[in-house]
Amino acid sequence: MMQQFEAAKARCPGALVLFRMGDFYELFGDDAREAADLLDLTLTSRDKGPDALPMAGFPHHQLDVQLVKLVAAGRHIAICEQIDDPKTTKGLLRREVTRIVTPGIAADETLLDPARSNWLLAILPRDNRDGADPKVGLAWIDVAAGRFEAAVVHRDDVADHVLRLDPSECLCGEKHRELVLELVQPAGKRLVTTRPDWWFDDATADAAVTRAVGGRRLEGLGFELPADAPGVAAAGAVVAYLEQNEPAAIARIDTLAAWRPGLRLEIDEASRRSLELIRAAATGRRDGSLAGVLDRTRSPMGARLLGEWLSAPLVDKSAIDDRLDAVAALVADPILAAQLAEKLSGIGDIERLVGRVITGRAGPRDLERIGRATAILPDVVFLLASCGGLLADLRDGLDPCPDVASRIGAMLREGCPVFAREGGFIRPASTRPSTTSWNSPVAARPGSPATRRRRSSGPASPRSRWATTACSASFWKSAGRMPRRCRRNTSASRR
Repeated sequence: MMQQFEAAKARCPGALVLFRMGDFYELFGDDAREAADLLDLTLTSRDKGPDALPMAGFPHHQLDVQLVKLVAAGRHIAICEQIDDPKTTKGLLRREVTRIVTPGIAADETLLDPARSNWLLAILPRDNRDGADPKVGLAWIDVAAGRFEAAVVHRDDVADHVLRLDPSECLCGEKHRELVLELVQPAGKRLVTTRPDWWFDDATADAAVTRAVGGRRLEGLGFELPADAPGVAAAGAVVAYLEQNEPAAIARIDTLAAWRPGLRLEIDEASRRSLELIRAAATGRRDGSLAGVLDRTRSPMGARLLGEWLSAPLVDKSAIDDRLDAVAALVADPILAAQLAEKLSGIGDIERLVGRVITGRAGPRDLERIGRATAILPDVVFLLASCGGLLADLRDGLDPCPDVASRIGAMLREGCPVFAREGGFIRPASTRPSTTSWNSPVAARPGSPATRRRRSSGPASPRSRWATTACSASFWKSAGRMPRRCRRNTSASRR
């Protein structure tokens, strides 16, 4: 058994190994001593004498609670589970590391602050050659949301970017550890994790990034090579870190965005601290900061978006005008604003829930919450249809829930009528999959009059798979808003 524990320690150096033994997770040796201090556990031992091996543990059902404490303390955790079934296996059970959790790749809601994005930041300083300005490659990812960006900045600006992102974990090569610690020191104490230098090689990193983004060329993603090579190399190290510790998270990556200066207001370290934009200087918490005062959002995604807007305000006049137009539309129509607020209160954190589904750790409650949020979306889109400025973002696929709303945005771009009102109900304007179906199409552009409802017969031909699901009787029944006609037709089909 101890050989299995040592094998797990060798695979995950520097991590606390939670070793499953029956109904308990046990830690041994130095891991047990450290966990006893962090988790307030009692040290025990199976042996007696001065050379006895320390042990500490907790019941398996307390795993989520203890993980929160360990991640908050900045520790890496390796969970070593029993692979064999104890009911059918005789002798020693086989155990393997099935999950690795670090502060930068934690994706479960229980481990994260709902009002704050959880960034993993890779930092790659490049040597100053031919008297050129010293450059640093940066790449950051929010594993729970799949957002992935990279940039090349001046060495003096690294601390400002670290403060803006407020990453939970920083990644660097072994030979650059001391320099990276020096660069992030003005931004406060940060967890810095070192990995092999070859992870940051240009060729290795290019191959890793290409795998993650589905074979697309970096130039097509907006990168200018070789000027942006340090940022791409840092992004490759991030991908390698995920492949080692959380391979399922790579499926959440859709693209790698090139961050450019000048698109947002760049706030230096001293100003950011003095203005207390996101965190109060006295407590280091959101309460008492500008974000805490302004935050009246109705979902965790809105709270995180507000924090990002305050951390990096817009500078482009047209973008500012678009945002102000959206605000003006809600101010001018308080009834619409109240209805949107009511609907959005039930959306939940779709972004992170979808992340749990992709990584294979979603439970029935998570799926039920996603279904409930999806059932609310038709009402939200219908309300936004009267405000062109608000619906424009959805039409461009920029909604905080890209996995669901981008499909709606694609339907809008194709000119497909998405939602219509029928009596007291809002439903997708598409044929239902039954022997008798009907359409109530509305124009894709907001404000256009709805056409007259017509009955039709024959097989349904919805434009998308999502529309088929959304139009089914089970969809409306789960939402608690099933129209009477749909209920009658469903009953008739059963008869």
